[in-house]
Amino acid sequence: LTRLESIDYTTPQFYMYQNLPDKLIIAMGVAYEIHRVISVGIGFQLLAKLSGTADFSISLLDKRINKKNLKVDLFATIAPTAGILLRPVRGLRIGISYRGALQLSFSLPLNVVLDEIGALDFKIKGVGLYTPHQINFGVSYEFRYPKIRISAGVTWAMWSRAPSPSAAIDIKLDDTKLNPNAPTPASIIDVHSPNVKLNAKDILIPRVGIEYVVLEWLTLRGGYFYRPTPLPNQVYETNYIDNEAHTISLGAGFAWYDKFERTRGLVVVDLVGQLTILMPRSIGKVLPNDPVGGYTSKGVIFNLGIEFRHDF
Repeated sequence: LTRLESIDYTTPQFYMYQNLPDKLIIAMGVAYEIHRVISVGIGFQLLAKLSGTADFSISLLDKRINKKNLKVDLFATIAPTAGILLRPVRGLRIGISYRGALQLSFSLPLNVVLDEIGALDFKIKGVGLYTPHQINFGVSYEFRYPKIRISAGVTWAMWSRAPSPSAAIDIKLDDTKLNPNAPTPASIIDVHSPNVKLNAKDILIPRVGIEYVVLEWLTLRGGYFYRPTPLPNQVYETNYIDNEAHTISLGAGFAWYDKFERTRGLVVVDLVGQLTILMPRSIGKVLPNDPVGGYTSKGVIFNLGIEFRHDF
């Protein structure tokens, strides 16, 4: 349900689509109508945070593990959500909402005592599955006849605050077992992974949509949004690929009353199809001997979805 990857920053990878969608988020909220003109809502989204430690003692001469202790903790990471809906006149709705940043943080230190050499400390930590702070503004208007609703909105996605997607790795090995009488242990290995910055920027995502109630039991929908890329050209060592995206959605909703229930509740089935076109983007490297070299990225993504709802 949730998968985390931390691929080396020199390997070409689609930042938005590599494994960013591979996560299960629990969302809850509550709304209250203060007046027929205004409603407010608050809630939260929940993801996970992973941390732990591992302690080992290894004899290289005997080829044996003398001690092993492992501890892993899974904590909840909560991001707030909030919104306001205004209905100033019949058919007109104006809304604004906020969604906090959400990420999966991980920290996994490994402490190993090599009986014949010394202490080996291996630490890995990082952040994955990041989604930024977002402020959304939207407006819609519903006509009486024909029953058509048109909507438009814009999202401010604060990608400039995104952390590095590359895991930080530290490896240290000292000589506490080789020279037990030394006043201070000497370092045999002391390496650190480079600090890689994403250098993303904030973007504005415009959206438009239309809904048409054809019959009492049939509703047709369509929409479009444009997402500019927040990532700069990858002209140096990093290869986080992202493209400008044009997305078109079409959907249909079917509704009927359940005659077998006492409440005769409304049953709704919504079908949706979505097409995303990733516009071609060519990358040239500054260094002529770059191991990856220049490349062009593009693509097409299809999504299909179904939603079932029963009102009691």
